[in-house]
Amino acid sequence: GVAILSRLEATNVAGGMADDADDPQARLIQGDIEGVHFMNGYFPNGQEVGSEKYEYKLEWMARLCAMLTRGVSPAENVILCGDFNVAPDDKDAANPEKWRDSVLCHSEAREGLERIRAWGFEDVFRKHHPDGGVYSWWDYRMLAFPKGDGLRIDHIFATKSLAGRCTAARVDRDERKGKKPSDHAPVIAEFN
Repeated sequence: GVAILSRLEATNVAGGMADDADDPQARLIQGDIEGVHFMNGYFPNGQEVGSEKYEYKLEWMARLCAMLTRGVSPAENVILCGDFNVAPDDKDAANPEKWRDSVLCHSEAREGLERIRAWGFEDVFRKHHPDGGVYSWWDYRMLAFPKGDGLRIDHIFATKSLAGRCTAARVDRDERKGKKPSDHAPVIAEFN
């Protein structure tokens, strides 16, 4: 599931995409806080390219793009963040060849993510790390975390009005250490 945590009151909080799709999965929440429309998404993983779950992933991303087009404007202050389950390009994978045909790096998934970004978002993490090599997810198997064999699949996208105010972005790798950690580490962006 997804959540919005804020010290300030959130208004107009809604789950889902407000469309006619019969989708019981809680993968998107949105709300307004101090003039910013926040959207937190947990994009489907897709399991395996060509599977029904992969088709659901691509359809879900297309639905999100349609929701953006009908529901908000790129001229507004909008942030879309969360686990997108897609590494945008090879700079976002420690071992691109290993992941190229996976649901996390497949060209169709990347194209779907690019359509969402092109709606009017900027990747604020990329702004601060243009050369890549910083990851937010590591497979539990094969000691991927200590070996640095990760992917950047957790993102913070912001409309232009906010992206220009992003002063820093980082991955909190310390949260990935310790006993029974998540396979993800938090991605953090700071805005003026």
